[in-house]
Amino acid sequence: MERCNVPVALIFFNRPQTLKKVFDAVAQVQPKQLFFIQDGPREGHEEDAVNIVSCRKIVEDITWDCEIYRNYSEINLGCGERPRSGITWVFEQVDRAIILEDDCVPELSFFRFCEILLEKYEMDTRVGMISGLNHFVQWNTGGSSYFFSKAGANSGWATWKRVWVTYDFQLKLLKNQHVIRLLKGSFLTKRIERAIVKRFLHTRKRIEHKEKISYWDIQLEANKYLYHWLAIIPQKNMICNIGTGDGATHNKAESPFNHLPVYHQEHLIHPKYLMQDVLYDRKYYRIIYPAISKRIYLKLRSLK
Repeated sequence: MERCNVPVALIFFNRPQTLKKVFDAVAQVQPKQLFFIQDGPREGHEEDAVNIVSCRKIVEDITWDCEIYRNYSEINLGCGERPRSGITWVFEQVDRAIILEDDCVPELSFFRFCEILLEKYEMDTRVGMISGLNHFVQWNTGGSSYFFSKAGANSGWATWKRVWVTYDFQLKLLKNQHVIRLLKGSFLTKRIERAIVKRFLHTRKRIEHKEKISYWDIQLEANKYLYHWLAIIPQKNMICNIGTGDGATHNKAESPFNHLPVYHQEHLIHPKYLMQDVLYDRKYYRIIYPAISKRIYLKLRSLK
């Protein structure tokens, strides 16, 4: 197994059980640079202090030579501000990174996958991120090892400083009505447009009202449309999200995209084109933003 030459950033909080599985994968590729980002304890949660210490002990078990950077918050910043500030801190020091949260277990070839593609698309502003998650496990790519999509997930991903410096947690650009008008012409269907733009504007409004936002990925999704870039997705899934249940913030219940099988990818076959896979995105958005009739059906079914 080759060593990972790309900096790896690991974001974690208070879940030693899932963190151990992610860190064990990271340890096998022995990154030359490691960035550790951790949130602080919540008020009224005495168990946080114990679990935070347990997590720190896990990532201290480093048996190879590497540069180690730690950014541990003494207060609880939350699932929005802590990743935002942590990733910003990483890109103040490096120009590219692989980013893993404590519930996203990568297949080992994911690291080499990212390393090759971070180099290949370094200066190509049509590409904004490399995702390890294939929502449908395998996808017809016409023979290539990866494809391009708007639906790239941050469940194990990589990007460049050139992309992160455009990230706007507060979505300030959406104060401009001209920008909103242009944004509305960027989606595959009107239904998807209404659903996504509504989420963007709702997020901006909450931030303006000084609410504590428990997410940062919606802002990253906005970035895809505001700056017109695509994500790389592997032909076969390379990330297993194990973060469901009581300890999770956003995945209390099972999702169709959790606990997916992973596959090894070694010799990459690059596509000869750079085009959005519209079929993949349509299928993904139909699941995330189902039609009203389907939402009513699922609601009624859940009441039985």
